[in-house]
Amino acid sequence: MSQPVFVGIDVAKDSVEVCCSDASTRSFDNNEAGHAKLLRWLTRKPVALVILEATGGYERACAVALAGANQPVSVINPRQARDFARAMGRLAKTDRLDARALAEFAAVLHAQGHQPRPLASDEQRELAALVTRRRQLVSMLVSERQRLAVAHQRARPREVAAQNRTAG
Repeated sequence: MSQPVFVGIDVAKDSVEVCCSDASTRSFDNNEAGHAKLLRWLTRKPVALVILEATGGYERACAVALAGANQPVSVINPRQARDFARAMGRLAKTDRLDARALAEFAAVLHAQGHQPRPLASDEQRELAALVTRRRQLVSMLVSERQRLAVAHQRARPREVAAQNRTAG
């Protein structure tokens, strides 16, 4: 039986850098076609665990594609990955080195019995996106109302300016 392979994926906006514990590395586009190529490449390996850093959303589509192909995938906090790399004496920072450190971290997590949690469903991801967008819009509206209160009269909408003239 072949050795289990641990995979680290450093995700950027346009690409993913992949490093495996068997010393193989590849780069793929961070889009649907690139994810399909990544999956074809990984299916030839006895993958035990795939680790990706959370990167503000750029990792989501890749993680969903991996989970959809029944790959054991975990999305981790970037601080954990950075702390692990620092503890291992890795101070240089390139995409390839980050992917290698993530693959090593995957091996350590696996040895400690780490089990990937299921990713959020499509409905959960959609709801989270809507809640996040609503929070952003509410925050912008509150900020704009606060700025409007101290804006020059000519910079205010007519209704607000008229209300302030009659009230004052």
